Amino acid sequence: AEGGTLPQGETFDAYHDRVERYLHEHAEDAPIYKLTHNLPLTAEDFEALERILFQELGTKADYDKTFPNIPLGLMVRRVAHMDREAVVQAFATFINAHALNQSQIAFVKRIITYVTQNGAVEDFGIFARPPFDRPAHLTTLFGEQECQAIGGILQSLRENALTPQGSLGV
Repeated sequence: AEGGTLPQGETFDAYHDRVERYLHEHAEDAPIYKLTHNLPLTAEDFEALERILFQELGTKADYDKTFPNIPLGLMVRRVAHMDREAVVQAFATFINAHALNQSQIAFVKRIITYVTQNGAVEDFGIFARPPFDRPAHLTTLFGEQECQAIGGILQSLRENALTPQGSLGV
């Protein structure tokens, strides 16, 4: 398959399968490990992922068709999943700074589980839907400052998968 094109007869499902297999088999490689453990990535890490996903496993077109509108870092997290302990660590300061009741603790645990499985929160509207709407909504369980703190943690987790460390942010 010259130029990274798919052999005739292969489907985009095959590309998804190759990506999934690669991410699981190479979970300890620096870029993948950093993404799943919420560690900052360098521009070189992103370049390595692009080379693997857009040249070695398939093409950029394969990626775009298989994972439409999903940034690279978030796709890796979604497929490979986040390390639960890394997500817990992201919330540790918040948890330790507040005397949370049982309902609040359960809510934060649901957020941690969601982020572990999905890599990030893309739409804060999920907090109005199950399982986040019971026993009460986010804004009922937490005050405004606590909601902002949770939002900040979630934004930080997401940004860490999108932006190389030390980037100019131009």
